[in-house]
Amino acid sequence: MENRQDTNSFKAISKAIRQKRKQKRKTKQRQMIVVLVFVVVINLLMYGLYKLDQSSLFRISKIIVNHNELYEDDVILDTLNLHAGKRTWLVHPILYKNKTHDLAGIESLTLRKKGRLLFVDVEEFKVLGFKANHFLIDGGSLIQITDFNRHLQKHVPEIIGFDDEELLERLSESLMKLKPEILMLIASLNQFTTTYDQAQVWMLLNDKKQVFSDFRAVELFNNYPLFVDQISPENDCIYLDYTSSSARSSPCQ
Repeated sequence: MENRQDTNSFKAISKAIRQKRKQKRKTKQRQMIVVLVFVVVINLLMYGLYKLDQSSLFRISKIIVNHNELYEDDVILDTLNLHAGKRTWLVHPILYKNKTHDLAGIESLTLRKKGRLLFVDVEEFKVLGFKANHFLIDGGSLIQITDFNRHLQKHVPEIIGFDDEELLERLSESLMKLKPEILMLIASLNQFTTTYDQAQVWMLLNDKKQVFSDFRAVELFNNYPLFVDQISPENDCIYLDYTSSSARSSPCQ
């Protein structure tokens, strides 16, 4: 009787062990299937992302540069390392904020995306005059004159003298106070030396009149259209005085 009970117990234990092993195999198989499915899904996802990344759908098709007069489009885009075909998600304004330090004439720029088009809106410093082969811009920096920007020469005066960097910066500060339409009246700006000031400003105007001023009084030239008709024709020299905020005229010597 005891032998029969022992046999039944042994069979029960063996059956339980077999069931447990079978359950483990099923669990392991399910885990392997889950891992396999996960790997397949990840690979399909990676492949899909790769194909999307290679697709022109997420690439810049064309770049349009606006408001640039000092630098050609290619010069700006090469400096920014921007080109058609670049991934759109890699083009973010914050990444290009400080990339124009090599282009002294650019004050700021804005990037705008519209679909696959990229717009680069450029804001340049004001051109105040030209000296030899360079433009003088706001802040006293000099920018190389090229075939692209040479047309700007007709809108600003020629600068003669003011070779000292500090004097050129002071001149730019004075010219910044002139309205664009007033600046266009000046044919040339010359450094004029007197016994009391080695850096007087001597302006030769397009109407053949001459204006003498120091740096501080240059701003008074904005009033030229208001008083020019009141000047006698023979008085072709005008003197601006900062202290009295006035102008006087006389025949040139």
